[in-house]
Amino acid sequence: MEPGADLGPLVTRDAKKRVEELIAKGEEEGAKVVLDGRGLVVPGYENGNFVGPTIIHHVKVSIIDLQVIKLFFKM
Repeated sequence: MEPGADLGPLVTRDAKKRVEELIAKGEEEGAKVVLDGRGLVVPGYENGNFVGPTIIHHVKVSIIDLQVIKLFFKM
């Protein structure tokens, strides 16, 4: 990530929960979470809907991929 990048929270708690569920589902299916952004707490915004940068390796192509696309691009 570029130094000084300014990333904001997800729009709702439900969106945060959904992203965290998709990360967990990938793990359950054998993917390796190389960088885990779950559990991120931003000082001053402890109740914010933040998920930090996340890198997932060896993700199986599945329905989850379609769910992620729908989640972020509202297809």
